[in-house]
Amino acid sequence: KLVPSAACRSGCRLADMDKINFANGRLLSRSEAEGSERAGFRFVNGRQEPEAREVPLESSSSSGSTKVAEHATEPSMVPSGPAASPYETILGRNAQGHQRRLVLFDGQCRLCMGFVSIITGRDSSDLFRFAPLQSGLGQKVLAWHRLPADLDSVVLHREAEVFTHSDAALEVLGDLDGVLSGLWGLKVVPQFLRDWGYGLVAKNRYIMLGHSSISEAGDAAIEAKLADRWEPDPNCADHICKS
Repeated sequence: KLVPSAACRSGCRLADMDKINFANGRLLSRSEAEGSERAGFRFVNGRQEPEAREVPLESSSSSGSTKVAEHATEPSMVPSGPAASPYETILGRNAQGHQRRLVLFDGQCRLCMGFVSIITGRDSSDLFRFAPLQSGLGQKVLAWHRLPADLDSVVLHREAEVFTHSDAALEVLGDLDGVLSGLWGLKVVPQFLRDWGYGLVAKNRYIMLGHSSISEAGDAAIEAKLADRWEPDPNCADHICKS
């Protein structure tokens, strides 16, 4: 009888007493699974992928100043499980003992700040923490997941899994209070259509609502849940994000 493992999040891993694993749509034998772990693979979104490595990052860049929060110090690199990332200890757990998630957003996008504000206002379980994509922590998480440093998308890091574009937005909404959580059902729409709509909004977000920054927004609820900070340099026209 197969029983979901404690580490299982999205059906990517099942285990019984013999540690039978499920990946890439089929059951793996114990020897196959253990061989994958020894070879440095991890299971992400139900797929077997190579384990990403930590990439050192300077504390500042030409595109803006990076000011790391005290609780965003260098994490321990000792994993707590086969699919553990080094950032779970930074994020911590909520009062119910659930691992928190990290949302990365464009640190100078007013529309993105609005999305983060919606999350903080409907996150009674205290599941989410935030950081700009351009921040030190944001860049390290992108590198750990082997995503481009200039990725033009909201990113959800959840227990070593990563989601981007429309998947990230809908997975976040699905964990919120009230009717907004029902929007998770839009995942039945083919991903290429969802991502097309997401990309259309993302490409025009500065035209629609303009630029902003964390300090300019002055939202105490967002400030209280930041895992790291980044402020654009007004004297520098460069921007890490492609937009």
